[in-house]
Amino acid sequence: MAAADGTSGTDPAHELIRCLAGLPTSELARFTLQRPEVARVFAASLNALAVHTASSLVPPANVHSHAQSYVEILARLIERGDPSLARTFVPTHGALVDLAIVTPPTATPLLVAVLERLLDTSNAQQILAGLHAQLESIAGSSSEDGSAVVLTRTLARLAYAFLSACPARLLKDSADTLAAFARTCFQLYDQTLPHAASLAGGAGARGSAGEVLSLDAAQVDTGSWQAQWLTCRVDVLQLLVLVLASLESYIALTGELKQALAVTQQLLVRGGSSALINSTALLDVAATADAWLAVRAQILAALANDRSYGETLSSIEALTSTVPRFSGAAWSVLQRLTSGPRAPSSVATATAAAGVSDEVVAAVDSVLPHYGVARLRTILAQPSFVGQNAEMVIQRLLEGDEGAAVSASPSVEAGASTSHLAPAMEARASEVGRSLVKSRANVFGAFDFDASTIAASKTARTARVDELTPSLKAAILARAEAESSDEDEEWNPFAAPARTVGVEDELDLDEDGRETRAASDDEDDAEAKVRERMLLRHYVEQGASSFGSDAAARRSAERQKLRDATGWSDDLLESWAVMLDRNPRKDRLLAAASQAQLDDHLASVNAAREEKLFGPDKGRGGRMPKPNPQPGKTGQGVPKQAPSQRAAKHKEKQGNKARRQGHDKKMARVNT
Repeated sequence: MAAADGTSGTDPAHELIRCLAGLPTSELARFTLQRPEVARVFAASLNALAVHTASSLVPPANVHSHAQSYVEILARLIERGDPSLARTFVPTHGALVDLAIVTPPTATPLLVAVLERLLDTSNAQQILAGLHAQLESIAGSSSEDGSAVVLTRTLARLAYAFLSACPARLLKDSADTLAAFARTCFQLYDQTLPHAASLAGGAGARGSAGEVLSLDAAQVDTGSWQAQWLTCRVDVLQLLVLVLASLESYIALTGELKQALAVTQQLLVRGGSSALINSTALLDVAATADAWLAVRAQILAALANDRSYGETLSSIEALTSTVPRFSGAAWSVLQRLTSGPRAPSSVATATAAAGVSDEVVAAVDSVLPHYGVARLRTILAQPSFVGQNAEMVIQRLLEGDEGAAVSASPSVEAGASTSHLAPAMEARASEVGRSLVKSRANVFGAFDFDASTIAASKTARTARVDELTPSLKAAILARAEAESSDEDEEWNPFAAPARTVGVEDELDLDEDGRETRAASDDEDDAEAKVRERMLLRHYVEQGASSFGSDAAARRSAERQKLRDATGWSDDLLESWAVMLDRNPRKDRLLAAASQAQLDDHLASVNAAREEKLFGPDKGRGGRMPKPNPQPGKTGQGVPKQAPSQRAAKHKEKQGNKARRQGHDKKMARVNT
């Protein structure tokens, strides 16, 4: 980052980000999954841009041309429904802070939506606690070098950027952290920074910041410690205003408010205060922030038991009402620093652009009018285009070779540079008091309107996936991982084929309640299942050795029977055994084969036992039971049912059962 804009060292990475932002969302996700290193390049480029923005004397405005691409890429990935892919681009809390500081103000709503999906309450509290711990360590240290001022400005700028973009929902449990931020800002503004100014100006411990900074505004340049000190005061003041506006109550700040009011009262009695130089935090908040009325009301509520501080607040308002906003030597220095001359590289580019041939520009513009004359002059002013005719320039532009990345003319970039200090503070203060309703025009317009009394519709409240309870998440995962009866039938050849019968359908049954057609219409699948059952039973009976590839196993009688029954060769049988060993359901398949073999044995035993209870066939009605030698022990008086009635009842029972199963499966699929 040795270039003028601080980002030329990572120009290839920034160019990659621009290309990614131009891709369709589906191609962007596919390219990211195919090239995981893209996420690392994204994070490194984002960090380099954030370091430059946070450590600069004044945050540069020319980086905003491509800074918006970072948050747009993340927002598109999240809208696609894949937040986990977006998290690979910003894997740490520090990356989210980097994203907050590089995002331009125009893309703040987009950044808020991204943080809403990538953060929760605990993560936001951890980030704020980490930033506050570093600021607090500086406020409590007694460093005598100028590095503390630069570090304070960087941390205050980072905290302000993250806090201004963090959704309000994530700050509901961070009241203590915000109160600690306010205490630290009061200490930095009223104690630490004035002491650092005295040490840097050589005034000693008894010197004052007003004596040290009593210089002509024209003598303060970007490399002086006065400029570093003034910009640090502005960043701390911005953070203090934002924190005070975010707090719902100042009860936890009673001690700090009393001390700040006491210091302010002493300064008012002594007189001779100047904004940002030897003023106090409360004076500068009242002089610069539109939210001062809300801050004053909170201070009076917190100090309701002590009315002596009301006079001090009245004196502060009287002083700030007579002094114009953003006036004084300090603000003059800051305005001159932010609207300084252009960088030498921009001046050189403008000089070279003035020497470009008008004929070449006109010829190229007639073929490629979408570039524009101003941009063509900037491109042709580069050293790689010097001395080339119109044909060569057109060929290079058609091939996509524009030399170094050029987004706009230098004059446009210089005009787009704006100050982030006072305008940003005013914009943030106006957002704090902004109502949900823009305006009213009715007979009740003279009455005060409280937006909090409006109840939001229940239909507007949407539940998010990441707010589900752990028990509900576990139930959803268990339901997704559980195997249905259809899946069990697919892998288990011994499973009974389940038929799904509609409400109006009936099974084709004979008089004894048996189906007259096969349960499955696919004969090939039925034949494959029969072969699979035969192989599994053979494996259970003979063991894995019967499927060996040695000569003895191939010449065995069992192998010959298996070849005749299945119609397979030795290679197919041995390959089937290898795939069975690799099957993760091998144990379950063998258990099902053993159970099926046991069921067949029990069925044959029961059939033989039932055969003994019946005598010879006697005409219609099938087999008749043998006469009981002791009729008194049987159930006498019970009417016997005809075979046709028994079959009809059995058919009705089976049909109802099948329809019920089909309905249950249908409703289960609908509910999931």
